[in-house]
Amino acid sequence: MRVIDILQGVQPSLGCTEPAAIALAAALARQAVGGEVKRVAVSCDANVFKNALSAGIPGPGKLKGLLIAAGLGAIAGDPQLRLEVLSKVTPEDVRIVEGLLEAGFVTVELKEGPRRLYIEAIVETDQGTGRAVIEDRHTNVTAVEANGQHLPLPNWVELGAVREESEGRDAALARMTLREVLALVEEMTAEEIEYMLEGVRMNEAASRAGLTTRAGLGIGPSLADMIEEGLLADDLASRAEVLAASAVDARMSGMRVPVMTSSHSGNQGITAIMPVVTVARELNVGDEELAKAVATSHLITAYIKAHLGNLSAMCAAYMAAGIGAAAGIVRLLGGEEEEIGRAISIMVGNVAGVICDGAKTGCALKVGTAASLAVKCALLAMRGAQVPGSDGIVDETPERTVRNLGLVGDPGMVETDAQILRIMLEKGK
Repeated sequence: MRVIDILQGVQPSLGCTEPAAIALAAALARQAVGGEVKRVAVSCDANVFKNALSAGIPGPGKLKGLLIAAGLGAIAGDPQLRLEVLSKVTPEDVRIVEGLLEAGFVTVELKEGPRRLYIEAIVETDQGTGRAVIEDRHTNVTAVEANGQHLPLPNWVELGAVREESEGRDAALARMTLREVLALVEEMTAEEIEYMLEGVRMNEAASRAGLTTRAGLGIGPSLADMIEEGLLADDLASRAEVLAASAVDARMSGMRVPVMTSSHSGNQGITAIMPVVTVARELNVGDEELAKAVATSHLITAYIKAHLGNLSAMCAAYMAAGIGAAAGIVRLLGGEEEEIGRAISIMVGNVAGVICDGAKTGCALKVGTAASLAVKCALLAMRGAQVPGSDGIVDETPERTVRNLGLVGDPGMVETDAQILRIMLEKGK
């Protein structure tokens, strides 16, 4: 297994990945038949519904939520762009979708049953009815139909994206030891190194956009102001928090700034990359070492998600990408498997159980805090600190600690996840 085999969830995304996946399904359904859109009907699993409910949608104006994502995907989405499907939306497209919404011709419903990612889009046009299905992963298209007839899947759907191979890859990753996961970094190709650096450049640009525009809740810029005023320390942890929060400010508010994801999540991609970049810039390391540290972060994130699941009640920016970032930072500081194992125990012992209550502008707070904690936990691990295996869900080995964390998420917090969504839906009544 190579780095690239595991990191298929590291890809560019414009806006939150759940509404982007909804838009992608709707765009594929419309493309299947062509013509003028008359109705759009989407059904999706509870976690996609939860994460898309309040997320900002990239495009002109302040757009937000499931219905806008579905409508814009059908009207103006370019499925060849995958999770950047809404890159070409115009004000006229928004006006058309708003008309469809007012007439009640765009619906998004919760599909009961699936505990994995599931999106089905049906688009009626003046030329027929198109249907598209995405399952398990945000770009894993499993069906495209035109008037009930199956069509070939998009040419960008990789062979390895079919469910059986995807599940087999995750299962294989979950069985690996920490040492085996970390060893993959040493076999990286020049192409893989450059791809890691592309993600660094992309997410740094998102941070700059959030800082300069004070987008969203302006968490990153506000923290930067407090550092300037002497209210917060000007240290690595604070700088990582500013950069990570600013990137989330930008993408979750609907700005047209792409980010590189990690395990199919943009906020996880920001968490996995920006704290590592902050420390790398301070240490003035070369590009190759930075790329390998970022790859370490992505790999540990994917390793934890293989246990935790693609979407869950836990905030994976904390529980997967935060731990991944700590591992990447430990590598930059000269640490190896032992120190990374300590960092895992400290992060799990510190923040296990932080909930995911949907994707929204407020995620800048969680991602920023996770970035700060990743730096602190890495530094503690390098000083020999470790949460003992007798404490809580932390176990004697990092592998068993990660397994225990996964069990807390599923089956442990399945009902918690359902209750979070019930609360979110009741607020609108």
